[in-house]
Amino acid sequence: VPIIVGISATIERFDNLIGKTSRTQYKVEIPVDKVRKSGLVKDLTRLQSTTIAHHTDMTVLVEAINAWKEFQTLWAKEDPALLDPILLVQVEDGNKKLLTHSPLREILATIDDLIQPSDTDWVAHCFQTTENLGAEAFGFPVRYIAPSEIDGDTDVRVVLFKSSLNTGWDCPRAEVMVSFRPAKDPTSIAQLVGRMVRARLARQIKDFPVLNTTRVFLPRFDREAVTSVIGLLNGAGGDGAA
Repeated sequence: VPIIVGISATIERFDNLIGKTSRTQYKVEIPVDKVRKSGLVKDLTRLQSTTIAHHTDMTVLVEAINAWKEFQTLWAKEDPALLDPILLVQVEDGNKKLLTHSPLREILATIDDLIQPSDTDWVAHCFQTTENLGAEAFGFPVRYIAPSEIDGDTDVRVVLFKSSLNTGWDCPRAEVMVSFRPAKDPTSIAQLVGRMVRARLARQIKDFPVLNTTRVFLPRFDREAVTSVIGLLNGAGGDGAA
């Protein structure tokens, strides 16, 4: 192959691969601020601090739900037709006998209590199983949804996943994410957080600046790695730590 062209927001692994060959590299770097001016990405990614005293999974989830509610309220004011922002909840892997090591029953109970879905189709999952999760086990049914169908599904508001949405997935409706998984690798972190930075209308929202941001709650991510990634995404806006 005479020419290889790599286009990526997470170029490190590609650089490492090509660096082991004798090929000559020509790099073209596009600053995130330039991409932001085009309207494609949000102004600021806000990171919830991982140093909350005595935080638990559920207190972090409650904060994430409250942030999601704020987006819902503001979108209703901006355009009632866009009253469908999505909250992403990432849980841990499981094993042959256990769906996930995260407290799924408690997570769903908290969602049910604070969001009180008006329709059972509001909550869905993207786990390895394509079956719906039964109401008998979790209090209410949780349907399966394929990653490619999320953005076009006007009913869904909360999506639970493990790693199916980490790469190659695009959904501008995703406004808030909370993860209960640990992560240290900067590339993996950048790929996951990068799912959240797409500007929904491909333009700035003048009346409600919060809608030009996204919120991520990552209590188990490596602090240094995640602030570095978000700092790069925010450009001149800083690391976005809250």
